Amino acid sequence: MQSPRVCNSAVIIAAVKNRGLSRGAALIVTFLSLLLCWPASRSEAAGGPTAVQTTLSGVLVDITCATDPKKNPATLRTQHTRKCLLMPVCADSGYGLLTNEDKVLRFDAKGNELAHKLIEKHPEIDSWKISVKGGVEGDHVVVERIRLLK
Repeated sequence: MQSPRVCNSAVIIAAVKNRGLSRGAALIVTFLSLLLCWPASRSEAAGGPTAVQTTLSGVLVDITCATDPKKNPATLRTQHTRKCLLMPVCADSGYGLLTNEDKVLRFDAKGNELAHKLIEKHPEIDSWKISVKGGVEGDHVVVERIRLLK
């Protein structure tokens, strides 16, 4: 495991000043230090690769029904229909995975698109047990693939 780099510009400038370098040399060292740190700090600021890649299984749900306090997760697992998943208010809310622990993991835009295509492709199915491969970030999934389970 790599040790973390200190890429704070104030720390770099203070370290250069304490070295007793000439002004020109200090500028060059500071510039090069910041340049070397820039890609690391930029990827960290952009969120970087923080998602844990995994494959999950559960039931495909729409966010409207899954977050409705009147709905029982056990009922959603067994009685949530294709018709409901395609209703505009439900489809527009996005899709997610209802886990066996009754946790709802929301899909990203790609996951919503893949889920909608899956629902459209299978008009005969009303049991939406699926596996999802992707990265989990809190209560969201960055979806790579969705498969229907039998």
